[in-house]
Amino acid sequence: PAISTNDVELLKKALEANVEKVEKPSQEKTTNNIASIKSVSSWPPPIPEIKNAAIRARVFTHQSLVKNQNFLTEKDKLNSYNERLEFLGDAALYFAVTRIIYTEFPHFDEGQLTELRTQLVNNERLKIFSVAYGLKEELKCSSELLSGAADTRRKRKMEADVFEAYIGGLV
Repeated sequence: PAISTNDVELLKKALEANVEKVEKPSQEKTTNNIASIKSVSSWPPPIPEIKNAAIRARVFTHQSLVKNQNFLTEKDKLNSYNERLEFLGDAALYFAVTRIIYTEFPHFDEGQLTELRTQLVNNERLKIFSVAYGLKEELKCSSELLSGAADTRRKRKMEADVFEAYIGGLV
């Protein structure tokens, strides 16, 4: 059955209320824009810093920057952009959210848990986190992807993907 319990509605309202309180990060470039975010509340919570410079650079490198670099081997290309980290971050995020909702909603069946996880972890929500932490400003990609002619849905997905890649970089 569709999830229509008060628990989910309260959770949605809490998430929406917190998202509305987010103060956008400063446009000033700092060495660690993510750690310098100040918010009007405790939202978003602090995000750990990726200390390894190579992994951090990879998190913020989109495939579009390296796909035509013929001097790189295929292995070097794979290890120079964020999609593998995104894959890892996606799995880690799904596991963490699954574990939390499994524990916090013991009266939900597996269909309800899946629906709740889908509502909590989706590209639109991850894009919000990416914006809140200033991750999308750090992303380096080809200029065609940033132009007005690029597909809006694709841009939103890129913004969500960098959040997942960041989690993968932390893992």
